[in-house]
Amino acid sequence: MSKSIHTIDSRENLELLTVAAFFGIQSDAMHSLISDWHDLLEAELQSEGIDYRELKAALVPAKKKREAALIFDTAAIPDAWYPLPVFEKLLQYLDRKSVNSVLMGDFIERSSPGCLQRCLEETGSRIDTDGTHDHFIVYLNNLSKSDPANLDRHFREFAGYRGIADLSYGSVFKTLLSTMLIPGFIKVRDTVIMEAEYDYAEWILDKKKESLGGPANPLGFPFAENGFRTTAISQDLYGIFLSYKIERECDGMDEADQLMGLNFLDRLFGPLRTAAVEVAPRKLAYIKQEKGDTLRRVGLEEITAGELEELIHDKITSNYLYNLEINEQYGVTKFNIMIELPGDKPYKLVLALKYHPEHHRISLITCF
Repeated sequence: MSKSIHTIDSRENLELLTVAAFFGIQSDAMHSLISDWHDLLEAELQSEGIDYRELKAALVPAKKKREAALIFDTAAIPDAWYPLPVFEKLLQYLDRKSVNSVLMGDFIERSSPGCLQRCLEETGSRIDTDGTHDHFIVYLNNLSKSDPANLDRHFREFAGYRGIADLSYGSVFKTLLSTMLIPGFIKVRDTVIMEAEYDYAEWILDKKKESLGGPANPLGFPFAENGFRTTAISQDLYGIFLSYKIERECDGMDEADQLMGLNFLDRLFGPLRTAAVEVAPRKLAYIKQEKGDTLRRVGLEEITAGELEELIHDKITSNYLYNLEINEQYGVTKFNIMIELPGDKPYKLVLALKYHPEHHRISLITCF
């Protein structure tokens, strides 16, 4: 039997950490609970006609896809509820084929005037903002190469629109937004999934249908008017399993988030900063033969096994775990991390890693 989870959020969502404080983070109860709660999520999604596997592109960053933030000056939008006209316009653009996570929030300038402008300049974005006004930010992932420019044209005449920042790679601005924005919704083709106002216990008691009285739309945006079907998923399960984590350099600050991923993989685990890293010489020779172009792009074509082990160890504590998988048939537990390597143009490299909990060791499977 194989079970996989795209991502687990214990960075912004504290529910698992709260439960772990009661049961103990290294306990059979926590290991089973994460898996059981994910089963409940899959069942709730299936009841709405949604296959969890289809959400991967919205929850796992893709190295060849773009991420971007739309910037709006709230003082220049006539509507007091400024998110409404923004999303009325955005929903006219989004097609029925893509899969995206959409996050949103306010960049409050009053405490630090001009901060947003300095952040945008650091990313190389040619966007002018008023440092005395607050700004509304809409963040989208899994965009095509042409989407940022097309979105910019789509919003060009929109009152309050200031521009779009490409945040496909790491920056101070991207890190700041990772601490400010909240999940808005996931769009999987023509279906929009939102966080409900009830938890799973209420859903299972069938209070959901009684309280909604129609298609779920807790955000109140005009989804149906733009051809989208809507649904809402229990807030406790949504927060843990359906929240897209904007990548940031965490330098060990988000270790608890990693620990919850490892807790799903096995009852025995430890912090990744203390794990031994192994790159077998035969494995490296195979990767150089099969993935030579990838290694050349990042200047690693001559790297030794020991040097690659050091690189993985240095990077692993400041990255999030994705595509967590338990394969009981082969006794394999594994996960992916995405690292960003500097250069004339930054390059993202995905590492697939096998975790050996009994020895607290990580071994490289492949990279791409």
